[in-house]
Amino acid sequence: MSLVIGQHFEENHDFVAPTIMPDGSINQEFSLSEYIGDYYGLVFFYSMNFGFVCPTELVALANRAKSFFKRDVRPVVISCDSYLSHLEWRKKPPEMGGIGDFPYPLVADTSRGIARGYDCLVNESIALRASFIIDREGVFRYQAVQDFQIGRNIDELIRIIDGMTNYQSTGKLCPAGWTSGDEPLTAMPDELADYMARKSSEL
Repeated sequence: MSLVIGQHFEENHDFVAPTIMPDGSINQEFSLSEYIGDYYGLVFFYSMNFGFVCPTELVALANRAKSFFKRDVRPVVISCDSYLSHLEWRKKPPEMGGIGDFPYPLVADTSRGIARGYDCLVNESIALRASFIIDREGVFRYQAVQDFQIGRNIDELIRIIDGMTNYQSTGKLCPAGWTSGDEPLTAMPDELADYMARKSSEL
């Protein structure tokens, strides 16, 4: 997987593609850059509709919509399925293996070009579980990819976003295990020594 941290997403990773919008309408010219605008972005790849782990991830993502939106984050969810397949998957409730009403754009990457560009395409077929976070300036600040068998922890993505906004607003660092409301870390040797003396057994 190529490193994109520090790059502006519009340089090589913007796209236009058919997309099912949150209201169920079809947008044949959905633009990532237009949708994100000045917000934070979460680009979230999954492997396929009607799978086993994928609906658990997307329902978990949907269940946290308020958490993302109140942080000014706009998630965009992508697989290599067609937009017609996306429509059918949305029609099925979670207890039947679907995702039901879905609060984010659901992008149809049938050409595989988007997943290929983000370097998360396997065997020219399906995408790995890849996540990318873009800050308000359009710069990639986080990327992670994992194999098909293990679903992601959506709360960890929220924690990363909280850490990003904490640093950008205060200039203070976020130590291991930091969550919103925890003590941040100042980049000074004496303050690190004090922090470790107090906190190292809790890390």
